Amino acid sequence: MYTTGYGALWTGELGDVDVSCMEAVPGANSTGICPYFDPDGPGGVAVKSAFVATGSITINQLDDNGYDIVVNEIVHPGGTTIAGFQLTGP
Repeated sequence: MYTTGYGALWTGELGDVDVSCMEAVPGANSTGICPYFDPDGPGGVAVKSAFVATGSITINQLDDNGYDIVVNEIVHPGGTTIAGFQLTGP
């Protein structure tokens, strides 16, 4: 998880993080949050690229005791939109 720029820079900060998967672009401010989307699971429809998706996630907890991450609305090219959902666990 990279939230302060691409690389091993995450220090445990919580809060909102923009989707920005631009590490291949020199000088780009990438967070390394790259949400790929496979609309039909293992099937014939191609996986949607993460590199031009927009949106954000909210990290409420991510440590040895568990995780609580909210994926806010993500918009992929062509208008595919993924409504928000929450991931939690011990």
